[in-house]
Amino acid sequence: MIHVVAWMTSAEEGIKPYQLHRMLGFLPQESELSGIVEISANNSTAHVFFNLCALEDLAMNFEAAKAEVIERLTPVLEDWNNESPDCFYTTEGQLQIFMGCDQATYHGNGLYTAVLPDVKEPIRTYRALRDRLNCLTDEQLDCGLQKHEEDNDEFYPIEMLLKVSPEDVVLDQGHPFISYSYRNDGENNG
Repeated sequence: MIHVVAWMTSAEEGIKPYQLHRMLGFLPQESELSGIVEISANNSTAHVFFNLCALEDLAMNFEAAKAEVIERLTPVLEDWNNESPDCFYTTEGQLQIFMGCDQATYHGNGLYTAVLPDVKEPIRTYRALRDRLNCLTDEQLDCGLQKHEEDNDEFYPIEMLLKVSPEDVVLDQGHPFISYSYRNDGENNG
């Protein structure tokens, strides 16, 4: 469960409606939200909302949660740049934080991602794939691999191998590629 949502912008920008929509999409509909809290460092600002119901479930008061979030996100803001991806963070008190930024929002259109179901983003390099996988929660990382067939809107379990091309194929020698096959073990794991 996400307890805190945040969005990074440059210090001179405010939060925009589409950013707010993306942030709030990570919280349950019945959430009671705090007022916006702004954390600034190194010309960057995190616009933060707390799920007050979740804090209550954790028996954590708002001021203690706010202090933990400031402590956890300030170093992230200090190192943030326009290439930083959306990510999930956990505080020492086990608060789960989603922090998004426009780099991931405006990356383009292409594949659906598990982290941001309302956003289409292309994943065209292994670095981009790694960055998107780094944003998944532990629960999402434990899910079985699924392939979505858009024609019939069905999901199928798959197995995947990451291979490196030998010298006798079309790709340059050593170029990595992904090979997958459909799993027929009856498990969905998704």
